[in-house]
Amino acid sequence: MAAAEVSAVVVSDSDWSRLPDDMLIEVMRSLEIPDLLSAGAVCSSWRPAYTAVRRVRLPITDKSPCLLYSCDDDAAADDDDVATVYSPSSGATFKLRLPAPAFRRRYTVGSGHGWIVTADELSNLQLYNVESFTDEQGNLMYNNYEDSMPHRDDPLGFPVPYHPQRLRLFLYFRVILSCSPSAGSDCVVLLLHSPDGQLSFARIGDHCWTRLTDIENLWDRGYRHAIYNKNDGLFYLLHFQASIHTLNLNGPSPVVNEILKGVTAWDNPTKSIVMTPRGDMLQVWRCRELRWNDAPVQFPSEDSDDVHDPCQELYTDEMLLYKVDFDGQKLDKMDSLEDYILFLGFNSSICLSAKDFPNLRSGCAYLADDSYEEIGINKHTLREVGIWNFKSETLESLGDPQLRRLRTSGASVVASFLAAETEMRSAPRYSAHQAHQLGLGFLAVAAATMAAAAADWTSLPDDILFLVMRQLGIPDLLNAGAVCSSWRPTYSSLRLPITDKSPCLLYSCDADADDDDVATVYSPSSGATFKLRLPAPAFRRRYMVGSDHGWVATADELSNLQVINPLSGVQIDLPPVTELYHVASFTDDRGRLMYSNQDNWMRRHDPQWLPVPYHPQRLRLFLYYRVTLSCSPSAGSECIVLLLHRPDGELSFARVGDRSWTRLTGIENLPETGYRYAFYNKNDRLFYLLNCLGSIHRLDLNGPSSPVASLIFKEIALWDNPNKSIAVTPRGDMLQVWRCRDPRWVDTPVRFPLEDCDDVYDPCQELYTDEILLFKVDIDGQKLVKMDSLEDYVLFMGFNSSVCLSAKDFPNLKAGCAYLADDAYEEICVNKHTWRELGIWNFKSETLESFGDPPSVLPWLNWPPPIWITPSIY
Repeated sequence: MAAAEVSAVVVSDSDWSRLPDDMLIEVMRSLEIPDLLSAGAVCSSWRPAYTAVRRVRLPITDKSPCLLYSCDDDAAADDDDVATVYSPSSGATFKLRLPAPAFRRRYTVGSGHGWIVTADELSNLQLYNVESFTDEQGNLMYNNYEDSMPHRDDPLGFPVPYHPQRLRLFLYFRVILSCSPSAGSDCVVLLLHSPDGQLSFARIGDHCWTRLTDIENLWDRGYRHAIYNKNDGLFYLLHFQASIHTLNLNGPSPVVNEILKGVTAWDNPTKSIVMTPRGDMLQVWRCRELRWNDAPVQFPSEDSDDVHDPCQELYTDEMLLYKVDFDGQKLDKMDSLEDYILFLGFNSSICLSAKDFPNLRSGCAYLADDSYEEIGINKHTLREVGIWNFKSETLESLGDPQLRRLRTSGASVVASFLAAETEMRSAPRYSAHQAHQLGLGFLAVAAATMAAAAADWTSLPDDILFLVMRQLGIPDLLNAGAVCSSWRPTYSSLRLPITDKSPCLLYSCDADADDDDVATVYSPSSGATFKLRLPAPAFRRRYMVGSDHGWVATADELSNLQVINPLSGVQIDLPPVTELYHVASFTDDRGRLMYSNQDNWMRRHDPQWLPVPYHPQRLRLFLYYRVTLSCSPSAGSECIVLLLHRPDGELSFARVGDRSWTRLTGIENLPETGYRYAFYNKNDRLFYLLNCLGSIHRLDLNGPSSPVASLIFKEIALWDNPNKSIAVTPRGDMLQVWRCRDPRWVDTPVRFPLEDCDDVYDPCQELYTDEILLFKVDIDGQKLVKMDSLEDYVLFMGFNSSVCLSAKDFPNLKAGCAYLADDAYEEICVNKHTWRELGIWNFKSETLESFGDPPSVLPWLNWPPPIWITPSIY
């Protein structure tokens, strides 16, 4: 039964209202939040299951504000997409997975009506005073006129240049929303920004910002806070001198009135305004002071320019309350907050009645950090979060232990979270995988309260099974298919579209360019493709350097190696790059992590020949040739990882679980350099090493003593080119395959990210295969016997360990051909983003053919380099 057929099953005879509670919980825990709310309203018999799920998924008991923040626990797990929500009213926390860009890379500048306003790493708001340009290295930069006194047309008023990710820290003061953005163009977005608190606005759907300037009664600058009053449809603007203006943006032209004159000439303390439930307007003055800690804050080395003083903290030492007397044009000091509760931060200020929210602290202010001027120069220092007690005049802890691990990248108070739930349908929807992750761990909590003994799971309808199975990971899906015969038809409609054990191409698809975690798998045998979501680090930021037994060896942006099984998602770290004998880490004069690597083998002992410095993400392109595995890494220490690397094809190895690499040097019959290829023969449990000159060595790493090597085939070539590899046929013959490449130049240069400009030597250059030579290795005669054809074999070649199959066993593959992926590591290191060669080499016509009629999800991206894998869940 196909997926479409399953979803179209006629269910008129199925009484959905009588589904067992444990099954409803299993389904509801995987639903997105809007769908979960809808499910709770289907019928009364579903309500108990919904209540149990909601209690864990959304532990919010009222409509009081919640704190949205990044938790240190998620940073340790390297999960940038996860945000934590803490409810001071219920004391509960829960996790949310947000869409791209990653939550931890955003800068939060406002919240209202259950929505947050963030700036991404491109600071991607286009204001009247922001101009983009490229620096000498071709990097994107912005000009920003920060001085409000000289006009931008004044030749003496020079703009300040900023990197994209830094501009947001200095440009944005805060954002105020008139209503939920789900209202479309009815929602007005008011932006307070540099220079010196100027104003711009836009409506949802607008393509540009409108600057508020030359308007009667409106200052051109100096605004620090604003609120929107839904009762009169006006914005209220607070100037740093404490004056207040009303702003009407409902008509064809803005209208401004001054309703309170300035009462101070000082910008400090920080001032905000808020409306009480009774309709009174308050001004809240937050006095901050600096202090210094003995222990400096830790921060990523790439953010060194964003931390002025790692020991400096800004803390609140006094809060002043004033009731605004518009008739008397004055501020009346208040001794207490009475029975109100305040929520202050980058959010639109909120004032609640303590009678309506008995679980909150009456007469107190719940504070989050909104010191934008401090964040601009100390991005990673302490973010102040707590409860200000107006009686004791102290800042108290929120009490939740999770908040002690709050990350310093910023926090924002989010108002009306429950109201926002009904509006989330207009927000980007999560993938099935993400929705499943949000529900993980729930069943153990909620299902334990349900009686499941009487449920007959074998008779569940196919459409319900389909709904559950499509949320499962691949290993769980395979296990589900083996539970009982009645589940088999549903499993068959969902199983992987792989019809045999032939290799598949793992690559990054252009259609998924905005989702770095997704990989695509293409089976040449079945012609089908499917998607996989891989764990961190993101798939598109990895470098593929080998594959064996269904596992892929990758190098992350720190140039450390991992092996990962794409189907199961299991990942194992290999020893770090600094455990190679010739690689060391250091910090440059800007405090950034760097590596030194001695890549000249001939001159490594020459004291005048210094190691080459590399940025972490670049070293991998020059250091690694390829990785070969003796067996599946799931075997633990029985799996040997053989690494071919610079300088000049040296060898190192490690067993899964080792903490360091062992260099293969000083071994009898084993030259130290020149290796370009290796494969492992499971029949004799030996590695076979191919030298650039065509010689072959056998390497035994099984014994407890020193490695044993022997030369089984002498060198027969005098040059490194063409690239050489070895493969073993199903009959046991050994082949040498020589792949001849030449450069060519195209008229249209390849496109690549600006930050990778140093990794593209020539954007118009491509390296292509113009000939492949086949030889059978005659070890007895110590010669290579040239072959005119591949006979009835099929080859798969690339960064993978070469695979040679019998065409009789795989009739859907093209006999006598080689399926090629790019493994030109010497070209990749200087042209990271140029064309990757993929196709089928026809030995009869001596041409490279396409894979045929490609699926709609093609084409592939050039990075990371596509690689052949033989899928396995073990």
